[in-house]
Amino acid sequence: LSKEAMELNNSGDIEDYADQRVQFANAKDLSTTSFGTPPTIAFLSFSLLLFGTGFWLADVMGDSIVAEKAKLEPEFSRGHLQSTCYACRFFGLM
Repeated sequence: LSKEAMELNNSGDIEDYADQRVQFANAKDLSTTSFGTPPTIAFLSFSLLLFGTGFWLADVMGDSIVAEKAKLEPEFSRGHLQSTCYACRFFGLM
């Protein structure tokens, strides 16, 4: 317990201390984050832009790797690697 709580416990006013803590918790503005302010629309928009850009770059890099590996496939199974990768990506995004 905190020093204040121990002093209240010794004086017999622990219930008053608990009531004060509950009132303090209820009086807080619960609409804010732990950082003190709610996120703005600009911050959320920028975060979404960064996420989309990163996802797009990762997709382009993955496609280029698959295209390079597909060049090494034998003639009778050409295109199998690309179709498998695209199918896995499609079902993974669902």
